[in-house]
Amino acid sequence: MTNRFLSGATRRAVLGALAAIPLVASALPAAADTDEIYVQIWGTTWQSAFQDIADRFEDETGIAVIPVTQASSSEGLVRLQSAGEDPEIDVWFTTSSLAARATQNDDLFLDLPAGVTEMSGDLVDGAVAPRYAAAYYYPMSVIYRTDMVDEPVKTWSDLWDKRFEKSIAIPDITTYAGRSLLISALANGGSIDDIDPGFEGLKSLSPNVVMFYSSDATARQALAQGEVSTLVATPAQAKRMRDQGVEVEVATPAPTPMLFDVMTLVDTPRADAAAKFIAYVLSPESQALISERLNQFPVSKAAPVAEALQAIKPDPENTVSFDEAKVNASIGEWNERFQREIAQ
Repeated sequence: MTNRFLSGATRRAVLGALAAIPLVASALPAAADTDEIYVQIWGTTWQSAFQDIADRFEDETGIAVIPVTQASSSEGLVRLQSAGEDPEIDVWFTTSSLAARATQNDDLFLDLPAGVTEMSGDLVDGAVAPRYAAAYYYPMSVIYRTDMVDEPVKTWSDLWDKRFEKSIAIPDITTYAGRSLLISALANGGSIDDIDPGFEGLKSLSPNVVMFYSSDATARQALAQGEVSTLVATPAQAKRMRDQGVEVEVATPAPTPMLFDVMTLVDTPRADAAAKFIAYVLSPESQALISERLNQFPVSKAAPVAEALQAIKPDPENTVSFDEAKVNASIGEWNERFQREIAQ
C-alpha cells in the first residue's frame, strides 16, 4: 500500500514519536509482537473517520485495527468489565466523564506512556490525563431546522420561549453526563454546586420538550421527521442531518459546555501497539480528518478546524468545563431525582 497520509518532515516526526513509544513504556507489561489491535468505538464514529485513519495507520506501521462497535460508552464499559482478566479490547473510546471514573480500575486500565503524554503541549488544554487522551472535543450546541424555526437561537434562555412549545429534544441526565441539567442550572442562576435551579428550569422547560433522549440516533430521526424542530446536541449531529438533506443551523450559546471523547489504554499484551495508535490519532493529519469528517473540533493545535465549524467555534472566554469528579459523584442522585420529578 502507498502512503496517502503523511509526507516529508511531518511523516518522519510522527513515525519518530511512534517508534519512541515502546522505549518509554517500560512501566507496561512485556508486550507480545502483534500485527493487529482491537478498538472499541461507536459505529458511526468509526465509519465516518476512524476507518480511514486505521487504514492509514496500517499503511505506516503494519498494524491492523479491528473495530468492535458499541452502542454507548456504558455498554462498552460493561463489555470490558465482563471480560475479566483477559480483555479483548486494546483501546476503548468513551467520554471524558466516564473515563475519569472507569480508569480508576488498576486491573483494567494502564497509564498512557510518555510517548503519548509528552504530546500534551501540542494539544488543547485538558486533552490528556494520565489514563486517557482526547480524540476530539465538542461544544454542547443547539441544532434547529431552518424550515421550522423562524428566528435564530442566540441564548440558552431562548429554549424556554413559547415559540418552542412541544418542539425540543434534549439529552436525559445520563446522556452527555448531565450537561442538560447543568445548562439549565447556569441558565437559571445556579451552578454545579447549586443544582436546584437546574431542576426547576427543566420543570419549566417541560412544556417545550417532546423527548428527553438517550440515543443520538433517535433524536436525529425525530429532527429529520419533523417531530421536533430543535435539538440540544453536538455539532456532529448537524452534519449527519445535512448529509440527509435536512437543512439545519447550529448555535453555541454562552456559556458553552465543552466535552471530550477520549481514548483509553486497556491492559493487554498489545498495549505498545495500542499506544502507537493513540499517538497516531493525535497527529495533526489525523486530527484534521476527524474535524472534517466528524464535524468535531481537533485537539491538535496544529490541525485546521473544519470549515463547517468555523462560524460556531466558541470564544475561549465563553466556554465552561465542569469538574468530572463532581459530576460522577452526583449524577446517580441527579438521575434519580430527574426520573422522580420530571421524566414521569
